[in-house]
Amino acid sequence: MKKIFSLLLALLVFMSFSACKDDSSDAPSSDIEGYWKLVDDTYGEYYHFADDGVVQVIRGSVTFEGEAEIAPYEDGGYVYSSEFQYLYGTLIFTLSEDKNTLSILPTDSDSESNGQAMTRAEFTAPELTPDKNAEIDKDLVGYWYNDTYMDSYEFTKDGYATYILDQTEVYGFISKVEYVYSADGKKAELTYHTGDSYEVYPGGEYTLNGDTLIIDGNEYTRAEKPAD
Repeated sequence: MKKIFSLLLALLVFMSFSACKDDSSDAPSSDIEGYWKLVDDTYGEYYHFADDGVVQVIRGSVTFEGEAEIAPYEDGGYVYSSEFQYLYGTLIFTLSEDKNTLSILPTDSDSESNGQAMTRAEFTAPELTPDKNAEIDKDLVGYWYNDTYMDSYEFTKDGYATYILDQTEVYGFISKVEYVYSADGKKAELTYHTGDSYEVYPGGEYTLNGDTLIIDGNEYTRAEKPAD
């Protein structure tokens, strides 16, 4: 799990804004809802703001999700407040007149040079298509959970896999990686999209013993998948 967590953290450019948390509790305005990209983005990152306060940072088939409070601010702007590690702190959002550019500034700064800017964007999820000839270990198929780290794997019989790590209490987010895979009884080859290209996760060695899966040295137990 530690190896996966390190890889997840390395996938994104960390946006570090420091400020105090605001007490606002209103949902985001419909003017902000939707997909956005940083003006100077070179990594294929998308930011998504939903009307229920959920914020996502998406890079290929990797998603980081947290929650935020967004409330109206002076001059038609908004105050954003969140513990979400990838867009953290209390920030001032200002929309351009055409509502297609979003300026972001920490509340403790009045200089635009300390801020960021996003433009509205369209997001298309990358295609993940299993190899129809891929070997699938039928004993690996199912949902596996580690209650110490609160992370899980799910392997389907069709060649799809999902890894989820719940770090809500510590870092304020849940991370999710979607893969296509093959598995030969000893190693699962897990392919995902980084936002730029398809990559194979550098790990995946596993052993099975009944309802116990050990993958990359971490132990998981077969379980019933929670309802969405």
